Amino acid sequence: MADVNETNVDVQGTEPTEPTTEPTEGATTPTTPTDDVAELKAQIQNLTLTNAKLKRANDKLASENGDLNKKYRQKLTEDEAHALDLENERKAQAEREAEKDVLIASLQRDKAIADSTTNYLALGWTSDEANRMAIADADNDTASRMAILKEVSERQKKETDIANLKGRPPVNAGVGSGATLTKADFNKMSYSEKLKLYNENKALYDQLVAN
Repeated sequence: MADVNETNVDVQGTEPTEPTTEPTEGATTPTTPTDDVAELKAQIQNLTLTNAKLKRANDKLASENGDLNKKYRQKLTEDEAHALDLENERKAQAEREAEKDVLIASLQRDKAIADSTTNYLALGWTSDEANRMAIADADNDTASRMAILKEVSERQKKETDIANLKGRPPVNAGVGSGATLTKADFNKMSYSEKLKLYNENKALYDQLVAN
């Protein structure tokens, strides 16, 4: 019995404890708007400091580069500096000479074209034919020269045929001894002239062909 009573006293004398809530692992603590603003201000301040450091570093590099160029120039002897000036002048002179050569070549080409055009005009060419042929000569354009020569030849032949037709006596429409067109005249006629005679006076054409 004694043991039982002691046990009861111990149980009854035990004071109750309050339950405690421990935060679970991995849980995040909620932030307030004030915390977010403070964090943004800190980030902006850090960026401003970084930009300032970069600018100072860039300014320092530019200054050092300028100093190096100045020191290099100062280290040059008088002869070396003179040689550098001469080299720069030589390059400038070469550029001026190249520009002058281009101008002279252009003037010479224009003069050659003008002279050649005059010569072709003297041969009875049209101004367009003469100018195009002169340009082809200046450019050494063989294909263009051949095409123009063919064009001029065909034009001159056509003009000659027309002149011959205008200058020849009219063909008598009759046949026999009354015909004013002789066999020799017929043989000198061009193809177009013979075709014209065939269309206008077939009987005379047949007679001249048969003779």
